[in-house]
Amino acid sequence: MSKENFNAAEWEKVKDAPYWVHAAMHAADGRQALLANRREDKALDQAMAEYQTGNRLVRDLIANDDEPAKAIGKASITDAELALKDIAQIVERRSAEDLDPVNEFLIHLATAVAEASKEGLLGDRVSDNEAKAIDIITRALGATDADKQQRREARQEANRARLRAEADAKAAVAAKEAAERKAAAEKAAAERRAAVEKAAAEKAAKEAAELEAKREAARAQREADAKARQEEIARQAAERKAAAEKAAAEKAAAEKAAAEKAAKEAAEKAAAAKAAAGSSAAFEILAEYKVVPGDNLSFISERFYGTQAHWRKIYEANKAVIGDNPSLIRVGQLLKIPKL
Repeated sequence: MSKENFNAAEWEKVKDAPYWVHAAMHAADGRQALLANRREDKALDQAMAEYQTGNRLVRDLIANDDEPAKAIGKASITDAELALKDIAQIVERRSAEDLDPVNEFLIHLATAVAEASKEGLLGDRVSDNEAKAIDIITRALGATDADKQQRREARQEANRARLRAEADAKAAVAAKEAAERKAAAEKAAAERRAAVEKAAAEKAAKEAAELEAKREAARAQREADAKARQEEIARQAAERKAAAEKAAAEKAAAEKAAAEKAAKEAAEKAAAAKAAAGSSAAFEILAEYKVVPGDNLSFISERFYGTQAHWRKIYEANKAVIGDNPSLIRVGQLLKIPKL
């Protein structure tokens, strides 16, 4: 982590950490000679310049050349303690793994400043007050062995929790993947079953349709055959009827022709007899008759006289209406039926 990981307000506090250490050490000494203060200032600058580290945040603290806050110059050791606690909390909040390197750097600075004083009755390099100040700084920064152990344990627990979380996440992913694979397999199996069932249903439907089509074709064929037989029977019956009607018509025509011939012969004989006798008497009318379809003089004679033999008498009485051909009478003609 570097200074870019802090916001402006945070970095404004963190960058002054070396100066707060210096202020704490200076406050611990009380009044000192000007020469001693200069030695401490020089020791701080030298310790910062010579400090070797791979930690980016510590390098940013060493490289910082901004002026320290004005309050640091008149700070008490209590002020320094509070400021260093705040700085340690900021660093730990942003990157806990950077806190120990930063603390080691700051305590190194405190020791360098203390050793520069060369105080003590027995020639100790660090006075009791300075030792107390270093202890205050250490506790303020959370740099005691207990603090470090607590952080290590916290990091270990965090790592264990992270590992558990990762394991749980992996297990969840594996379970999800297994569930997805199972779901995919079940879906594929269901689709295969559905496809098989659909194919079977379509096959059954096709076979049923084909069977029904065959049955329908057979029914249609039977109906067609029955119809053909009926038509053949009807045709044969029509032919027999036509033949019978033709025979009857021919017979009737023959009978009619024979009757007409006989009537004609009789009429001719009667006419001849009448002519021979020189008869010219007028006809006495028995009735009037309107010709209908199918009539001829022989049928009319039979209707009124009970015999076809008198057709010529009817003709003679209606010659002016019928004309020269006694066989040609027309429907609607009004004929006079003479008395015999």
